[in-house]
Amino acid sequence: MAYLRLLHQFESRHGEDIDKLNHFLSEQNTNLARQLAHTIKGAAGTLELISLQEVSKLLEDYLKSHTKTAPDKETARLLEKLTTAFINFYKTLVSIDDNVDNKQVAEPIIEVNLAKTRREPQ
Repeated sequence: MAYLRLLHQFESRHGEDIDKLNHFLSEQNTNLARQLAHTIKGAAGTLELISLQEVSKLLEDYLKSHTKTAPDKETARLLEKLTTAFINFYKTLVSIDDNVDNKQVAEPIIEVNLAKTRREPQ
């Protein structure tokens, strides 16, 4: 259950990050957008939210190397991917909460649901 609490903390702390990223980029403040992508990457990595971590890293790296041209089509594509990763995280969290509310065992459910977002070994 401690991990579930951490997932909810991540949700509450980062739930508005896509809006913040869009705002920073609309103001052409790629530095703040890059810093926020870095923060998301670190928090997601700590919780093994691999999809969020990987897409955040892609966005961070892109913004780092394209400070003069961002926002552009590639930035928009990466933001869309990050938005999708957040949506998938929220859906998984709701599913976990529903199962916990139904008095099912939480930890195995978390592992099964989150394993879907982890990268398969190649």
